[in-house]
Parts: sequence; C-alpha cells; structure tokens
Amino acid sequence: GFDYLRDNMARDTAELVQRKHHYAMVDEVDSVLIDDARTPLIIAGPVQRGDEHEFYELKPRVLKLVEAQKKLVADFLNQAKKTLTEKPEDKEAALALFRAYRGLPKSKVLIKFLSESGIKLILQKTENFYMQENNKEMPKADEPLYFTIDEKHNSIELTDKGIDLITKEGEDPHFFIMPDLSTDLALTENEPNLTNEQKLEKKEQVISEYTAKNQRIHT
Repeated sequence: GFDYLRDNMARDTAELVQRKHHYAMVDEVDSVLIDDARTPLIIAGPVQRGDEHEFYELKPRVLKLVEAQKKLVADFLNQAKKTLTEKPEDKEAALALFRAYRGLPKSKVLIKFLSESGIKLILQKTENFYMQENNKEMPKADEPLYFTIDEKHNSIELTDKGIDLITKEGEDPHFFIMPDLSTDLALTENEPNLTNEQKLEKKEQVISEYTAKNQRIHT
C-alpha cells in the first residue's frame, strides 16, 4: 500500500520503487489507505517554510470572506430574533436561524439566542428537515452563505458564492478547490493514448497542482 502511495508521489522515474505490474494481490488492507489517501503524514517529506509569502498574500482574501460572512450571519440572526419569539412556527425565520448556524455556529450572539426557551428545538427541527434524504435540500439552505461550517465532521466548505468573492478576475475558478487526487491519478493511468513517460509527466502535474492547493488551503 505504501509503495503504491510513494510511486504516486514520485517526481521522477528514478524515484519509482515498483516495477510494471501484470497483476496485484492486496490482502486485508484498509481501502481508505489506497482509495482515499490524500496526504499520508507517515511518508510526508520535510516541510518547507519558503511559502510564507502565500499566507500574507491570501490573508486579505480570507479576512474579506470572514467579514462578509459575519455580516450575513448577523442579518439572518436579526431576522430570526425578530420573528421566532412571537411566531415560532415561521419557516422563513427558522431557515434564517439555521443559516446563521451553518455560517457561524460559534457566534456568541447565536449561542445566547439558542439558550432561550424553544429556540434550540426550532433549530434542530429545521436541521432535520434539510438533512433528510441525504441532505437533499441542504444546497437551498447554504446558497446565500459564503462558506459552511460542519461541526460534526469538523469541516469547512466554500460555497460558489464564497469562491467568487475571493477569486480574482482572470484567476482559475478552482483556485481554492482541492482536486480528487486518487481519481485524477487513476484516470491518467488508464489513458490508452499516453506513453509511460507521458503518464508520469501528467501525474507529476496532478500531484504538483494538488500539493500547491493543499498548501494554499492549509496555510
């Protein structure tokens, strides 16, 4: 499994450790290791400090994004607070509350409002509605947000609106979107019209793009 990962991270044919396979047998290996591995720390190389300039370059964009989200969440909270205390059955106000929660779940104003009688129950019911049928309706709830925060899965995801806000004119629209490394490498490997050298070169490009975006997102 780790030889497979090493070869997919290789930048030169001299770094490859496996010969061309006629067949392969994998016994009792965790599929996540092969299929979904992203940046396995156990074989990660030394961390370079030369890209700190990217942090300072991207910081204004992130601040702009966060400030826009804070303002949006404040508006949703005001809408929810004005209505739900008197009309707890109001669906639009309940949706505004849920959007505030999806946008900034740690907001002190939100947490204080949720401590009021019946408000947390309204949030839970609204969340259950949008999560039913495998989150079928969730895109409608998330549409006006710049990014969403999922505390249960400890993840943050940019929305199309958020990507548009922080992507400069003429820039790659996928500037902040991580590619699917395992899928892209598999597609490259299975391209019949490429030679082994062309496949390796294309894999290097895929890995280089993934590495750059991974550093950018985690800077």
